[in-house]
Amino acid sequence: PALEAYIRKGGGFLLLPGPSYYGVQDFPRHLNPWLAPLGAELLNEQPRDPAHQQTLNRVLGYRYLGTRNVASHPATRGVAQVWLPLDFSDAYLATHALRVDDTWQVLVRGEPSCVTRPYDEQRAGRVTLGSYSSAPPFLAVRDVGRGRVALFATSSQYFFFDAYHPAFADGFVMREGGLRLMTQLLAYLGEHAKP
Repeated sequence: PALEAYIRKGGGFLLLPGPSYYGVQDFPRHLNPWLAPLGAELLNEQPRDPAHQQTLNRVLGYRYLGTRNVASHPATRGVAQVWLPLDFSDAYLATHALRVDDTWQVLVRGEPSCVTRPYDEQRAGRVTLGSYSSAPPFLAVRDVGRGRVALFATSSQYFFFDAYHPAFADGFVMREGGLRLMTQLLAYLGEHAKP
């Protein structure tokens, strides 16, 4: 209730789930009850798009998914491409798929060739199509009262607390558009916040 009141009065809130290392079901299970009244859901599905993925070898071969499917918006101004972490193994769910209703504006989607695969199926080595056969959404924003909420279904580790770690290619996602995106997104979210 306190968070919702803060947002409704003009506050901004970014939900960036983080790496899901402990059982993988934890983030959707704990966050979806809060997201449901807002018309959003984190899915236990991983994006895949071999034509737009690359592996950067630092300690381990960390995989990244690139997309140029970026909507025009104050938070994305000047951002031509976004790279999202897929991690070094299918045992970890670094970027989720998400589902949002019409109250949300999707800012970043996968390319038309990007699909999603259920986490459990992917981890078991089975190729099963998930909820999206094309262009899954990864970042969306919406107004809530006088405030704003953003849902970015990827790992905070690559965008905040370990963003420039040598294992993560010394800040690859930040250098390739992530820093501009995060700076503008936070400014957008806080635009109506009172000092």
